[in-house]
Amino acid sequence: MEPGSTICYQPRRLVCLRVNCFYCNNESTFDIYIEYLFGLRACKNCLELAKRDIRAYLHKNKIVMVNDFNDNEVLKSFIDYVSEKKLRVKRSNGSIENDWTICSLDIMNQILFHFSESHNDWILPCANKDKSVSKNITLSSLKNPELEYDVEFNDLVDKVTKILNDGIYLKDFQSQPAEPQFYAGF
Repeated sequence: MEPGSTICYQPRRLVCLRVNCFYCNNESTFDIYIEYLFGLRACKNCLELAKRDIRAYLHKNKIVMVNDFNDNEVLKSFIDYVSEKKLRVKRSNGSIENDWTICSLDIMNQILFHFSESHNDWILPCANKDKSVSKNITLSSLKNPELEYDVEFNDLVDKVTKILNDGIYLKDFQSQPAEPQFYAGF
């Protein structure tokens, strides 16, 4: 496929489809996942187009993948901080618990953040130490003084919020030359 191709696809379920590149019909392909068996299929020549379309979809739907945090120093430092020191979470009953982790650091769930219109905030899926309880928390809730995070962490939360609000995939979204279409090949 030509690098300047105007073909754009939206991600879809990848089950019960021929193993052909969505972009050029080549039979030697890679699957690029957003979630298990949901994403795009592309050959090595069209891989960058598929990655662009995946990131544009993520931007449009306000989703951030855990792997993409490594591409940004501030976002990576947030993950490192949380991984090392663990999260303190205020439970629904008002109690504060330590040693919570980010669920998305699990291999099967690669979505780290998603934006909730109803909360008007970024949502972070978390689980307690033994993973018996999970909870979605808002990014802004980490700034609650009751959680007793240090100033450095509060500043980091502000920086992460700004980066997420600005859109880490904005460039890919803007570079799509056409409205993404649904791949209907079987």
